[in-house]
Amino acid sequence: MKKKPATTADLDALPETQVGEIINGELHVSPLLKPLDSFFASYFLVELIQFFDKRMRGAGGWLIVRKAEVGLGGDILVPDLLGWRRERAPRISEPDPIIPTPDWVGEVLTPETELLDRELKLPLYERAGIPHVWFIERESRLLELFLLKAGRYERRAISLDAEPVRIEPFEALTLDCSYLWEQLD
Repeated sequence: MKKKPATTADLDALPETQVGEIINGELHVSPLLKPLDSFFASYFLVELIQFFDKRMRGAGGWLIVRKAEVGLGGDILVPDLLGWRRERAPRISEPDPIIPTPDWVGEVLTPETELLDRELKLPLYERAGIPHVWFIERESRLLELFLLKAGRYERRAISLDAEPVRIEPFEALTLDCSYLWEQLD
């Protein structure tokens, strides 16, 4: 007997302690980030929002959010972090805004989500034409940048453990993770 394709009702039925995504018609369920990983993700979220959101006297130009459902074709994904250039950003004040494909996605890799992020979600991000994807790894203090060129991702590994870094598409911001590591050590 053929398995029934997952629907948004399946997503709505999940408890708040789980994140559901529909990929290739199948429901994939992950736990929420653990407190350490949530703090890790929040560090990047706050740094980016403070620098790039005009309303916070930053450089402007981006809307950055955490954990929003994005439809990519028939798939529904929930990246850990995502952003749109301001001119393409959804109007989040609307009750049910149409969410365009993001210009940037950030995934915090954990043992529970790494396979899903790498094997299933990254190819969908590439197919959807998302120009920049970050895979951020707390344990290794590494950021993998996937930059879309000619329809394919080029991968670059960037250490977050040493000197401050500038990373596309947010190279106007110097990310200094020393505070982060002080809090996590």
